[in-house]
Amino acid sequence: MKYGVIYTALMALVLASLPAFSQAEVEVTTLTKVVVAQGVGVGQPEAIADGQRTAVTQCLSLYVKTEAQTVNADLLRESVFHDITRYVQDCQVIAESKTDDGRVSVQVSVRVRLERMEAALDDLWERLKIAGNPRVIVAVEQQAPADVPDVAQGTIVDKLVNLGFKVLDEGQLQQARQKQALKMLRDDREVAASVLALQDRADIVIVGRATARQQDTGVAAFSCQGAVDARAIRTDTAQIVTATRSKATKAGFTEEGAAESALEQAGGDWVAKNLRLLVRAVIDPCKEYTVAFTNCTHDDVTALDAKLAALPAVRATDLLAFDKGLAQLSVQYRGSIMAFSKELAAIRGIEVESTTANTVRINKVKTNR
Repeated sequence: MKYGVIYTALMALVLASLPAFSQAEVEVTTLTKVVVAQGVGVGQPEAIADGQRTAVTQCLSLYVKTEAQTVNADLLRESVFHDITRYVQDCQVIAESKTDDGRVSVQVSVRVRLERMEAALDDLWERLKIAGNPRVIVAVEQQAPADVPDVAQGTIVDKLVNLGFKVLDEGQLQQARQKQALKMLRDDREVAASVLALQDRADIVIVGRATARQQDTGVAAFSCQGAVDARAIRTDTAQIVTATRSKATKAGFTEEGAAESALEQAGGDWVAKNLRLLVRAVIDPCKEYTVAFTNCTHDDVTALDAKLAALPAVRATDLLAFDKGLAQLSVQYRGSIMAFSKELAAIRGIEVESTTANTVRINKVKTNR
C-alpha cells in the first residue's frame, strides 16, 4: 500500500514539473486545404513567402466573394493578412527556377489552416461591407391591433436597405406562383421547393410573423410585448441561415402606441441579432451541393473525397451516407451547379448521370480488364 502512495506522490511531482500549455499552444487544426501556388521574389525565402500569400488569398476566396474582398481590402489587410504564416501548416517547394530579370520563381504546395481563417473571419462578418447589391425578400406577416402599421417588417426593411441590401417586399411580387411560395414558407411547407421558386428574384428570403400582445401592468399606461419570429433562407441552396425570435416590451398612452413601439424595437433587434449571419450568407461564395455516387465501394468514396478536396473551388466535403454501393456527399463549392458538374465529369473513372438544381448524380465507370 505504501508503494502506491509513493508512486502517486511521484507522479504528482512529475506532472507539476511539466510546463503549462495554453489552449492556443495545444490547438489541433483538422480542417486544412492543400493549394499549389506560384511565388516570385528576389531570393528563395521571398519567393516562398509570395507563394504562401497567394495560397492563403486563394483560400480566402472560398469564404469572401471577390467584389467583397475589393470593397473590404483595407480591413482584410489589417485583420487577416497581417500575418500570413499563422495560416500555413506546412509548405513544400515543388519546383524552382530563375526569371528573365534574375529573380527566383517557385512552385509551392501549401497546406492552409482553414479553421484559423474561419476564426479570423468570425470577428469580421459584422464589420464587412457587402457588395454586389444582394437582393432580399421580406415577408413578415403582422398580427397586431388594426390601427398599427406594419412597423416590424418596415423596420427590418429600413435597416437592411441602410446596410446595402436591395430589398423587395411581398407587395412587389406580382406573380401568383411567388406569392404562393411565400405563403408556403410561412406555413413551413415544402421549404426547399418554395425557396428555389424564388431564386430568380432574390438571394435571401426572410419570412415569419410579428405579433403584439397587451400586458397587464396594473397602472393606467398600456404595455405591449412585440415579438418577431422569422427565419432567413438562402434561395440558392434552400439553407436556413437563421431562425430566431426577438422580443421587446414597450409602454404607451394607448394600446396601439405601445404595440407599434414594441414591434419596431423587436424588428430592429432581430436585424441586429442576425446581422453577422445575413452578411455572411450574401458574402460567402460557396454553395452546398449534394453528390449522389452509385456503383461505388467505400474506397471509391474515399478516393473521390480526396479528389474533390483538391479542387481549388471546393472548400469542404462531408460524407452524409453510404449504404450498399450508394453514397451521398455534401460539397461546399464556389460556383454554379453546372460548373461543379463539369469538374466531376473531368475526374477519371467518373460518369455524370444527371444534374439538378443542387444535386449531381454520378456513377463509377466500369473498366474493361
